[in-house]
Amino acid sequence: MNTTKTSSAASDEIDLLALFKVLKSSYLKIGFFTLFFIVIGAAYSFLATPIYQANATLQYDKMSQVSLLDQMSDVMPFANNNNSQADSEIEVIKSRMVLGKTVADLNLDIHTAPAGFFDRLWGDKASVAISLYSLPEHLIGEPAIVTYLGENRYALHIDNQTFEGKVGELLKQDEISLLVSSINAEVGQEFTLSKNARYSTIENLRNTLTIAEVGKSTGIINLAIKGADKAENVQILNSIIQNYVDQNTERKKEVTNNTLLFLDEYLPKVKTKLDNYENQLNAFRKKNESIDLSLEAKSALDSALQVEEKLNELTFKEVEIQQLYTRNHPAYQSLLDKRQQLLREKEKISKNIQKLPNTQQQIVRLTRDVESEQAIYNQLVAKQQELSVLNSGITADVRIIDSAESQPNAIAPKKTLIVVLATILGFIVGCAYVIAREFFNNKIKGTEDIDALGVNVYATIPFSTHEKKLIAAGNKRPLALENPADTAVEAIRSLRTSVYFSVMNQGNNLVMISSASPGVGKSFVTSNMAVVLANAGKKVLLIDTDLRKGRIHKAFGLSNKTGLSEYLAQQDITQPAIHRGVIENLDVICRGKNVTHSSELLMGERFKHLLDTVKGQYDIVVIDTAPILAITDSAIIGKYVGTSLLIAYYGVNTVKDVELSLKRFKQNDIEITGVILNGIDAKSDDYNYVYEY
Repeated sequence: MNTTKTSSAASDEIDLLALFKVLKSSYLKIGFFTLFFIVIGAAYSFLATPIYQANATLQYDKMSQVSLLDQMSDVMPFANNNNSQADSEIEVIKSRMVLGKTVADLNLDIHTAPAGFFDRLWGDKASVAISLYSLPEHLIGEPAIVTYLGENRYALHIDNQTFEGKVGELLKQDEISLLVSSINAEVGQEFTLSKNARYSTIENLRNTLTIAEVGKSTGIINLAIKGADKAENVQILNSIIQNYVDQNTERKKEVTNNTLLFLDEYLPKVKTKLDNYENQLNAFRKKNESIDLSLEAKSALDSALQVEEKLNELTFKEVEIQQLYTRNHPAYQSLLDKRQQLLREKEKISKNIQKLPNTQQQIVRLTRDVESEQAIYNQLVAKQQELSVLNSGITADVRIIDSAESQPNAIAPKKTLIVVLATILGFIVGCAYVIAREFFNNKIKGTEDIDALGVNVYATIPFSTHEKKLIAAGNKRPLALENPADTAVEAIRSLRTSVYFSVMNQGNNLVMISSASPGVGKSFVTSNMAVVLANAGKKVLLIDTDLRKGRIHKAFGLSNKTGLSEYLAQQDITQPAIHRGVIENLDVICRGKNVTHSSELLMGERFKHLLDTVKGQYDIVVIDTAPILAITDSAIIGKYVGTSLLIAYYGVNTVKDVELSLKRFKQNDIEITGVILNGIDAKSDDYNYVYEY
């Protein structure tokens, strides 16, 4: 049980380690992505339009209200809810009533800019100021072009029409009106001109605003606006707060005036009613001079007067509250509920009065009517005088604590943060790319891919930059002759040792080297291995059996007029053309002229006879064969040899290529002795493990 867990943990560790190695080997790609994103982030940081923020502070002074609502806490406990009041005021500031006036006052629905892309990009100083721009509905949002003609003249191009106007004079054509107040531009300079819909302009303005109460129940409201122009931000915010203060003042005046109008209409009616009640009371007293109120009657009268006084107060409060809220508002509903409660109490008192003697009832009712109406009249007169005085010097419930002021530095873009985030993002994207590429890459990445197929890796040969330079210079001689100290040659020497012991064990000195596909360095490995074997004092014969595309003759600069193909095809040639002494201890048989029926020739007795002959004359016979997946020549030759080697190229051949090659050989009863992994990347672990020694 513990062993299983340990193996699983080791597997996970190996996977993570392999992932780290992949990332490490691809550090240049990751670095490129990181650098690319850094450049993009830096470019955006420096080219993006800087955004500035302006702030202002208001205070809503609830104690200065003329409205009777400040006295209604006994009727409506929530009437003094500062949070609710602050929220309401914030919504008023954000309303179309306030913002719409700012849009209209500052022409925020009119947009102008230099027409050229580079003029806008580099912030061209040319400008045009528009005081009035009116369009029919169907042209709202449509761009127009204003061209400066010089001498304070301009041309307006809109809706496939052109009109000429003069700076400072109203241009009016049908439903189009334009007043250009100033132009600062060269002759021929063009400007784009557009008028946006009022609703969308207000929405855009609202989106740039941030409004919130500072603290809890403080009545202090902070306003902030963001935009690219510091001066314009200040101008817009000052306009908003001034419009808000103005509407607040106008609203108070409206409420006060409406209340005064009500009092002017209602006072004469109350005075007439009071006079009638007084006349009735006086007439009753004259008729009944000796009647005095009993103690019980006085108590009932006092209670009735108190209720009437409260009902009168509610009546005054209702006059103002109905100007602020609808009947469905909780404040209004609370007032109505309170009135119903007082009316029920009044009815109860009336029932008690009815229990008194008739004469006592009459005098109580008459006295109550007179005193109640007198109280109403006195309150109305006092309120009228109070409102008349206040109306002449009425002020807003809001005061401006701090007018708009812009922060000196831009709040966006945050250049350092953007570059840091771009760096992180670039690194992540680079790693993701490398991992995804590795995940979907089915090429051979190391010896472990070969080991997984159950076949030995005989050698790993690193990619030789020196060989690449030789080929570029047109030098096709074996690397072992040109640069014997090259690491690739050293790897082939290691291969030589493995091959030598394989030959000794097999008792067959015929060595075949094949490949899964062309272009994987088969001839490079074969020719160089023949050289290092010869340098070790072994008598070596190198045979090129790739009768279609063999290139051994080019590696040694030999003639290819006659070779193996001629020997196999022509019965009159008793022995193949052997190039002897190519180097010391090395003879070579070239392929000869290329043929298309190579398999038939290699299956003949002459080829078998040749191999039987030469293996007794040489210590080792190295046979270069055609790729097994291309043609079956290797399977034919493999029947005669003792050691069969297969070359696969690092990062070119797939594991499937090697697997199919092994399967093809196995189908012909040929066992591959080992695989040679060619072209190992110097950054890979397979290279470092062996060659850092």
